[in-house]
Amino acid sequence: MTDCQAIHQLIRSSFQIYKHDPVTASALHETRLSIALRLSQEEEAFVCMKENRIVGCVFFRHNEKTCSFFRLSVDPSYQGQGISKLLLQCVEKEALHRQCLEVTCETREVNIPFYCKQGYEEVSFNNHSSLYVFKKALNMSKKTWQCA
Repeated sequence: MTDCQAIHQLIRSSFQIYKHDPVTASALHETRLSIALRLSQEEEAFVCMKENRIVGCVFFRHNEKTCSFFRLSVDPSYQGQGISKLLLQCVEKEALHRQCLEVTCETREVNIPFYCKQGYEEVSFNNHSSLYVFKKALNMSKKTWQCA
């Protein structure tokens, strides 16, 4: 909760590239308060720290069988260093720990190659959000993920 301001700034800088897209990124409407509310309710987050600052984060929530993640954000000056992949691995490890069968997300078309490379498959298109829905089935026997 004490990191809400830093997370807010990170999300804003990370999602700025979508500022002029026809479908506005809802992440750009986040506030420090909305992030605090997310974390005080059913959502959790992983953050990646470098040089004593938050440079990546991802929010997630789960039910009995599915873990959904969103707001995967990496500081633009740290992109391309594997932080998104590391954060996804952390979400997947946590989902396995909680015995979820799959991990899901929604994403823009530009991010499809990244998710496919991580083993996610497109399952549908959400007309309401104009985002693609992806999922990854989890192998319950794979319990040795590396999370820094």
